[in-house]
Amino acid sequence: FAAERAALEPAAREFDGRILFALCDGIKQRFRKIALGLTADTLPAMALNTKEEHARYPFEQGKPITPASVRAFCADYLAGRLMPRLPDTAPVLPPPPERGPRAPVPLAGGGTYTP
Repeated sequence: FAAERAALEPAAREFDGRILFALCDGIKQRFRKIALGLTADTLPAMALNTKEEHARYPFEQGKPITPASVRAFCADYLAGRLMPRLPDTAPVLPPPPERGPRAPVPLAGGGTYTP
């Protein structure tokens, strides 16, 4: 990652104190990549994540990550021009099937129970 870091470090320094940058291996740490909303296998990839709202701002995957594109992406974020992608919530389950007529259930001790 030395070459990528050296190329992007000047752009990252411009946002020091406002955005924290971290570089990680998207193959070894693929779960972190997925958690940031980066779903394609295209690497390198970039995303912003906010601590307060847990909103994710993934950079368009497949687009070259250059010092100029990092500056533009970060400036757009700070100016409020990016739309966040909120973390996934629990899956929406389909409604339960409608019940038919209830039939009596025989009980082991004798008799029946109707729900």
